[in-house]
Amino acid sequence: FVLFVPPPMAVIIPPCKWAQRKERVYITVTVTDASNVKVIFEGKKVQFSGRAEDKDFGHTFNLFADIVPEESQYKLLGRELQVNLKKATPDKGYWDRLTEESNKASKTFLTCDWDRWVDEDEDDGEDQDFGYGDLGDMDYGGPDSDDEDDPPVDDMLPDGGK
Repeated sequence: FVLFVPPPMAVIIPPCKWAQRKERVYITVTVTDASNVKVIFEGKKVQFSGRAEDKDFGHTFNLFADIVPEESQYKLLGRELQVNLKKATPDKGYWDRLTEESNKASKTFLTCDWDRWVDEDEDDGEDQDFGYGDLGDMDYGGPDSDDEDDPPVDDMLPDGGK
């Protein structure tokens, strides 16, 4: 009698993009309908993990320079995890790269987010939420929406909703 023990499931490193500003570094992780998401901020490290599409995902970035963990944050949206890192020494300028390892170590899953990148000499210090915005203020059409004066949906149907 031989007991078969399946090997542990491999943790997948999802596609990631990064960009930076004078005071912040932004990482966008592409994961659809993620659950059990954990993000840990440390002095020179950020680690994320979770589950999406019945697979475990995760990675640890050994960062190029120190961050301020207490002022770093993340948001989980439908198709992505957005990580916003506060640089510990913004006066030292832009980082040469995201990680202390060479770019070769991450070239299969990490790319530059050119849609969000601003060159160092053009950085005016604005857009600190990096285009993510304050999603908590979005109006989803609840009782306070401005649709109150619109006709009921039934009135728009050809048979009056009957």
